[in-house]
Amino acid sequence: MSASGNVFYGFGYSGSGVGPCHMGGQILASLVQGLDNPWTRSPLVNGPLGYFPPEPIRYLGSLMVRNAIRRKERAEDHGRRPRHLDVRLAKFAAAAGKADKA
Repeated sequence: MSASGNVFYGFGYSGSGVGPCHMGGQILASLVQGLDNPWTRSPLVNGPLGYFPPEPIRYLGSLMVRNAIRRKERAEDHGRRPRHLDVRLAKFAAAAGKADKA
């Protein structure tokens, strides 16, 4: 989501689109009305927060981060301490506007 003057737009919907479209509609409606609410304060309003390397490095990096998040969360779910490398790699998700659960 982004806003510039009087132009508001949303993009990047994937999958079935039902949930993201409802959420996007709420965000856009709140932005158009100039509201200050949880929708307009969503991290999705600002879009990606970092820059990404070119392909194929971006794709390989995304797989590494995704798998690190999975391993980290699996360890946490089983009451184990996650590997340090997985914790560090999981932090890269924030650059894409994604939030790790802890």
